[in-house]
Amino acid sequence: MEGFPPADQERHVYQLHWLWQVIHLAEGMLFGGIGIAFIVWSVVMDWNMVFLALFVSVVCVPVGFYLCAYALRSRVVLEDTRIYVRYALFERWADLSEIEYYYMIRAGGWGHDFLYWRLELKENRGHISIRRDFQVDDCFRAFLSQIHHPDEGSGLVSLHL
Repeated sequence: MEGFPPADQERHVYQLHWLWQVIHLAEGMLFGGIGIAFIVWSVVMDWNMVFLALFVSVVCVPVGFYLCAYALRSRVVLEDTRIYVRYALFERWADLSEIEYYYMIRAGGWGHDFLYWRLELKENRGHISIRRDFQVDDCFRAFLSQIHHPDEGSGLVSLHL
């Protein structure tokens, strides 16, 4: 990818786009609120529906916490030749020399497509997926340009930046 400046030695931190942060926080508060409402409802209602209310609350409260954590904790950090990716519950990192290639994948459902950068690590050590919802800049694209990007004839789902 010509035209991008080389990655400098600074630390670059990329957060989710503000709109996605708001959406995931609202979803998290909605699920958490529904779960808490069902907990309160189970306390004041008849015994014949308590188990249903507790089941709904046991599902909704953790989903709400996860969505809020995803909105607030998710980051992509470039530092020298390393990339760190943090989501709600896990972190992954790799050095540029440990990444074999990257490509784009499209995943979706319910009428929405989500694009991911998928960084494949050498020696079958797994991969790092990065959603395209992060606010990245030319330094991130320059970092990716240093990684092999297979051509479209390789059978991989490949989309251009």
